[in-house]
Amino acid sequence: SMSLQIAQLIEEDNNQKGVNEAFKKSGFLVMPLPSLIYLSENNNLYSYLEILSNQEGNGKDKREFNLQYSLYDSYKNLIKIKEKKVLQTNQIMIDTNQMLIRDVSTGTYYLKATIFAEANGRLDSQYVEKKFFIINKNKIANPNDRFLESISYERSEFAGLNEEQVKMEIEQIKPICSFQEIEQFDKLTSLDGKKRLLYRFWLNRDTDTTTIFNEELFRYRELVKFVDRNFSYGKTRGWQTDRGRVYLKYGKPSEREQHPFFGETRAYESWFYSEIQGGVYFHFVDMSGNGRYELVHSTAQFEVQYENWYNEYVLKNRTGYDPNDEYK
Repeated sequence: SMSLQIAQLIEEDNNQKGVNEAFKKSGFLVMPLPSLIYLSENNNLYSYLEILSNQEGNGKDKREFNLQYSLYDSYKNLIKIKEKKVLQTNQIMIDTNQMLIRDVSTGTYYLKATIFAEANGRLDSQYVEKKFFIINKNKIANPNDRFLESISYERSEFAGLNEEQVKMEIEQIKPICSFQEIEQFDKLTSLDGKKRLLYRFWLNRDTDTTTIFNEELFRYRELVKFVDRNFSYGKTRGWQTDRGRVYLKYGKPSEREQHPFFGETRAYESWFYSEIQGGVYFHFVDMSGNGRYELVHSTAQFEVQYENWYNEYVLKNRTGYDPNDEYK
């Protein structure tokens, strides 16, 4: 279970005298905000999170989790996102967080904390959400903002997409989506809602909003073209493959080793990224000999891991594999 508290200030507890004992939590002084009305002149939004884990830590074996804080406006548009890692050493995990809000307009907002953990070979998530209000004297919400954004959307390429095109666009961007964004796309049922979310997805990633040209969207489309040219097989597009997904998500590998079919071994590739998580590997094997390279092992977080991949998948004399499985 998780509990989230919006606070007006959080600082370390230095055994200050005269402080209400109710404000002391796990080595911190958590000053409450009963009104849930936050003044942006304070610069930072403070929050205190408690996570009760099902597995009790012993202080020696540390488990690492990904934690994500997301700030949404009243229309559920994603305004800010912050990700960090937390370690479990005890059954109760504590995290304090600050999020800059001096640039956020007056209005109602939601702070959502989501923790991601891998269990039994799949990624599970759990979240808690709090509603509050921000008063920013220097940035009053303009009612015309959404009207102007609507005009901009109507003039964009996304407004004219049909259902099949929208489906393809969403599938193409999933490698770079946050878990939160994938959840948003999955929940939407209307075609117009999905198109507007696609528009906002790329608007949030535009590196220069003063120009009509979206540099990041152009860069990503070029990557999609590259993986289509290099990783497609049969009727399967490159961005639908494991190699395509990894390339779109992590970019060009620092090193790429290609091993063709030879004797009793299947063709395989090993990619190394030196700048990610201290250096990670991705290993792909052409299971059926038709160019369908599958990711069978990686040292990156939240990717498939199987250390015996070479003996199990590269060596062709292993048992239990039917090359016709993909056609069943």
